[in-house]
Amino acid sequence: MTNKMNLLKFYYNLRPTNMRVNYFLPFLICTILISFAKAQDDSLKKEDMKLIYSSDWDWDWHCNCRKDNQSDKNNYRSRKYKNSKGYNYYYRNDGIDNEFDLFSQIGPNPAVYGFSPSIQAIHYNRVNGLFLGLDTEFDDFIHDFTDDHDLEVQALAGYSFGQEEWQYQIGLEKPIGYRFRIGADFHNVTATDDYWRSGLTENTVSSLISGYDYHDYYKSEGYSVYSSLRLFRSTYLGISYGTDTFNSLEAVTAYNIFGDGNIFRSNPRIDSNFDKISHESAGFSLNMNPKLYNITQNFSTSLELRGEIGNLTKTSNEFLFNKYIVQAKSIVRLDRSTFLRWRVMGGAITGVAPDFKQFALGGIGSMRATEYKSMQGNTMLLSNMELVFGRHSDLDMGFLEIDGLYISLFMDSGWTEFNSRLANTLDPFSAFDNFTVSELIHNIGFGIGSDVFRVEFAKPISNDGGFSAFWIRLNPTF
Repeated sequence: MTNKMNLLKFYYNLRPTNMRVNYFLPFLICTILISFAKAQDDSLKKEDMKLIYSSDWDWDWHCNCRKDNQSDKNNYRSRKYKNSKGYNYYYRNDGIDNEFDLFSQIGPNPAVYGFSPSIQAIHYNRVNGLFLGLDTEFDDFIHDFTDDHDLEVQALAGYSFGQEEWQYQIGLEKPIGYRFRIGADFHNVTATDDYWRSGLTENTVSSLISGYDYHDYYKSEGYSVYSSLRLFRSTYLGISYGTDTFNSLEAVTAYNIFGDGNIFRSNPRIDSNFDKISHESAGFSLNMNPKLYNITQNFSTSLELRGEIGNLTKTSNEFLFNKYIVQAKSIVRLDRSTFLRWRVMGGAITGVAPDFKQFALGGIGSMRATEYKSMQGNTMLLSNMELVFGRHSDLDMGFLEIDGLYISLFMDSGWTEFNSRLANTLDPFSAFDNFTVSELIHNIGFGIGSDVFRVEFAKPISNDGGFSAFWIRLNPTF
């Protein structure tokens, strides 16, 4: 018992401020470990077990790369795949959240329902501390059950040492024919809306090793029901209804291996006036070509539209608001090893939303030479453009082999604003009536990377704010 108490005391109270080391040491250690680690090759059975949240005809939001069949995996080295029209797509998003299945994660795919939590069975952050859990991917009998009853089930349960509580999430889905599905999700978890900035696995590695936790968290307890329709081969329509109770959470640990970092940063409240919010909302989503199959031989594009309708009259919602997000991604193949990638996002919130639902740009995954979440508002525009050279290059130093070595040049452009007119309207387009291109803030930079890591240097070039920044990433920006 004494040893156990000492271990817990060490876990909560250790502040390794005297363990300061060179900034490059965490990067070097991570690179060596990841380079020599072996990515797991998922079996078709495992893929079938994930039909609820990212099926073989659905898109995996976390890595943007779900494959259709086993042949895609066998062709990994060539990075040359074909869709049903015979067009190849030469570019894939690599990174630790894609290539290395170290920690499983579950949660309804945002292509179907974009507002339910997505969590991992094993993770670490400044709010949950160490979280240890199990999910249904480890149990063959669940797969047998789904085969016998034509259902898809996925569940997760684990213990948060930081919150000192058990958390869970469970989903059940029923396919009706090949194109239509209905499902439900129940959850009581620590959640974040920031997984689009950095992957969940990437954030765990960053939090634990270097002390940088780039996500903000809240408690989410509730359920959702939804249905999805596959309109065409690569077009998906989803609708949903959900009810949740959101609670503010405090950061409970600042432990990390090498000290420093930003893990000491407090976790923000869900709203300046509320620490608990009950909320009901309907949702819709439209996803076109999410796997970025080529439209022509050298061009691919995708479009995503999501809406959270919380301005419902017959509810007890403290906040009445509607939130809309549109995102387009395009890839142009300029030659055999050169690509132009471009992501454009826009959003508007009508009515009055709590603080944690507002848009926030800045820092990792958005404006790379701007302070983290320093740009906030109920309207948002973001553009990330990247020119990539050398995706087919490899570096073989004998003891260290790096696949997919490349160099990139990028420019980030962003704008946010609190528009008071939106509080009294249902028209999201009015948010951009007075917008001009001159209001955009711009960052530029370059990066060097591979399939498993990248380093980036960025600096601001226009308008106020910003600073020169150096980033170490284990995932692509988008």
